[in-house]
Amino acid sequence: MNKFRLAKHLNCTLLRSYSKMNSDIILGVYDKSKGLSTTDAKNAAEGLSDSLINKAKWDIGKTRLTYTNNGRTVLVGLGSSLDKSSNAEKVEEESEGEKKDPYKQNNKIELSNQFINRNSNSSFDIETAEKIRECIKGAVKALKSDDRKSTKEIKLDALLAGEGYQRQVIEGAVLGTYDYILPDGEQFDSSLKKKPTITINPLTNKSNDWDKVVIYAESQILAATLCETPANLMTPTIFAETMRSKFDSIKNTSVQIHDREWASSLGMESFLTVAKGSDQEPKVLEVNYKGNPNSDQIDLILVGKGITFDSGGISIKPSSGMKDMKGDMGGAACTVSALHGIARLNLPINVISIAFLCENMPSGGAVKPGDVIRAMNKKSIEIDNTDAEGRLILADALCYASTKNPKIIVDCATLTGAVVVALGHAASGVYTNSQSLWQCIDESGQATNDYMWRMPLFKSKFMKQLKSHVAHLNNIGGRPAGSCTAATFLSEFVDFNHVQHWAHIDIAGTSQVSSEMTGAPTRCLIELASNLNNVE
Repeated sequence: MNKFRLAKHLNCTLLRSYSKMNSDIILGVYDKSKGLSTTDAKNAAEGLSDSLINKAKWDIGKTRLTYTNNGRTVLVGLGSSLDKSSNAEKVEEESEGEKKDPYKQNNKIELSNQFINRNSNSSFDIETAEKIRECIKGAVKALKSDDRKSTKEIKLDALLAGEGYQRQVIEGAVLGTYDYILPDGEQFDSSLKKKPTITINPLTNKSNDWDKVVIYAESQILAATLCETPANLMTPTIFAETMRSKFDSIKNTSVQIHDREWASSLGMESFLTVAKGSDQEPKVLEVNYKGNPNSDQIDLILVGKGITFDSGGISIKPSSGMKDMKGDMGGAACTVSALHGIARLNLPINVISIAFLCENMPSGGAVKPGDVIRAMNKKSIEIDNTDAEGRLILADALCYASTKNPKIIVDCATLTGAVVVALGHAASGVYTNSQSLWQCIDESGQATNDYMWRMPLFKSKFMKQLKSHVAHLNNIGGRPAGSCTAATFLSEFVDFNHVQHWAHIDIAGTSQVSSEMTGAPTRCLIELASNLNNVE
């Protein structure tokens, strides 16, 4: 059993593992280190070359594992600094007579200053928080990747980066334990053996927030696992049944799985039209959490787009990268996983998660460009592009959610490539009718480093792009402002006579980064639910 203790030093952050035999050491190294001057740091670095520590470039997240006589040592890059000492470093460099480089990158644009709702007096720095989480995550992954010795338990000192960053330390460690494996019984390659589960435990007594933070991270892992599972092993039926089993042991919850006949009886033609091309049965997964039994008010409904595989339909996608369309149910995955976390935390609110699940496939029975259909609210839609299917299933999902008279609806969807063009993978795009809801979403994103960015919902302008001469709406609005017109389309299906606050979150750029399904923004949604009282 390994026990890890992390202590911050002048030029390094030290994570030490004690065992009966040899000790594992994870050493966090700042770039441009002046050497390990303290006694503890020197003892920890015994057997390592000074040139390795002091002369190598230690970019954030860089890892290197070495063996010494005392056991394993993992060096983890922390970048130039985890605190705000960059200005001091510049002053020191100038005092040493170094010539100032006029072409040197300007680092005065700080991440915290980009957020309008940021408290300028706060000592909590969101960029530092993100660095700490990623460093600890990288340290755990470095130990896991070393097949010469396994790690089954990590004893973690949550105060390693100071009182204000316990959350990031715990989250980073738990997220670092995650590796996707195929479901049990479906191992097609004998080399893909399940690795031992790594347990993260506190070094001493648990802090008050320990269990809470672990739930946040585990909820994100659940969402990532749902997204990563191959589409033939995560059909609409399997998704719904998998989550039903996850909620079996969670108190104050009830699960309903609705079928095609149920959707048809409610007039959900828009949803069922998308499902027509696939042999897989469409499902609607509805999970109710009653955290406040003394009230019938539904505080929040989380709506998720659940396309378990998106070929594009008749408007078929290019073959390159199509395999990643198994993750087009990222909205459903993060919303239902967030509710799982909300229920585990026993938050005193009433929340419903609704996931509309189906595949978008081409076939003789699939919807065709030019077809006209009706949504649950009887508005007609001309299908100009069958690959703009997410907004079609969300149209009926939002209509259905509105009938429950909630205070707040938040829908999440991997909806448009346009939002990736606008924001890349740095932030999710948010569209809302409510300033107070936006402020709560923004602050929740900052607290969890699941960054959100408000996008314009200029309805009178964007509706012009959605005009159709045969229907109320066209399902696409052309290339300009593609994410904005998609959100405008969705707003037509929210009944604001019964819903006070609505937000649409386009997570196409954050649900998947490179080849990794991230599970974002699950932690942000849980944080939002924890602070609903701020939405007025």
